[in-house]
Amino acid sequence: MRKKPAESSTLREQVARMLDADIRRSGYMAGTRLPPIKDLAARLNTSFSTVQQAIRILAGRGRLIVRHGSGVFVGPTDMAGTVQRKVILAMDIGGDVYGDFAVVLLKVIQQFAALPLVIDTQDPHWADAFLRAAREPEVTACVYRGCCHFPFHLFADTVFDTIPLVSVFGKNPGFSFRPAFRVLPDHGQAGGMVLEALLRQGMRRALVVGSRNMVNSASHPFDSAAEDVPSFHDWAPRGLPTSYLCSDTTAEPDIRINPAQLVRELSGSHGPCGVFCLRDAEAHAVARTLALHAPELVPQTFIVGYGNTPHSRYCLPPISTVDFDIEGLCRETADILESILAGHRPEARTVRIAPRII
Repeated sequence: MRKKPAESSTLREQVARMLDADIRRSGYMAGTRLPPIKDLAARLNTSFSTVQQAIRILAGRGRLIVRHGSGVFVGPTDMAGTVQRKVILAMDIGGDVYGDFAVVLLKVIQQFAALPLVIDTQDPHWADAFLRAAREPEVTACVYRGCCHFPFHLFADTVFDTIPLVSVFGKNPGFSFRPAFRVLPDHGQAGGMVLEALLRQGMRRALVVGSRNMVNSASHPFDSAAEDVPSFHDWAPRGLPTSYLCSDTTAEPDIRINPAQLVRELSGSHGPCGVFCLRDAEAHAVARTLALHAPELVPQTFIVGYGNTPHSRYCLPPISTVDFDIEGLCRETADILESILAGHRPEARTVRIAPRII
């Protein structure tokens, strides 16, 4: 009769070792929450109560931390026995929008005891730094704020099969990273909303203003990057003929607009012209240029920006702008990253966030 406790004790120790090994195989790091006990029991082919006892054993050794009401988490000791995981975070950290975005993602990365590799895409050598970081064996995931000038050619001969890519705001390298996730505003819906807003304001034509890359993408509907900016190729058939004006971005962040060209586009006998700028920075530059060089056009010109950044509030009165729900974009990105770091294997997908005009 006294052998039963010994056998029970041996079983608990055996399951504890099995659980330890299972966590090691799964690559769980410090701070990772384990699956529910019933799932662990099914995975280890044992009972619920035996897994509970095994958890108590590992908790007593500091391997696990039990937080009542929250779950069971890997303790501060790295049970996986591997080097610390790394997550690439590449975006314009100092930007008006993306600085706060980066802070939220950094909290998720640190929650799972991973090491963030922060790459500022405003640095002229950021692409080389990105490529070097992506080749490090410890990299678990990559988040980048997509942009039209992303150097995809650098990845032409390199495939990262094991690095999930989360692309925010921009296009997907596709063949270079698998799996790949995309989180971006619904630019197509935004274009339609701006069209309706301009028509409601009595505009008879539209001028689209942006950087050369943005204007080229927006004016060519079959371009590979066209889905990453609002498209306007169908505005004319819907009653709003459209022309384009490229901003001068050589002195960024100071965006410049050619005064003579702007006045020429907005003048004439074809009725009032609405201006849709592909960034709030261009909208602010257009308003400033009109106030200085053609104040008589200001009352009849309706300006809409894009992004709901502080630039849209620099003007008096503040200009209208497309708000693409930065909180929603951040929340979706954080959820995907958290799922990856928790050891799950979410299916690659594209998430589009509905915008609004404010």
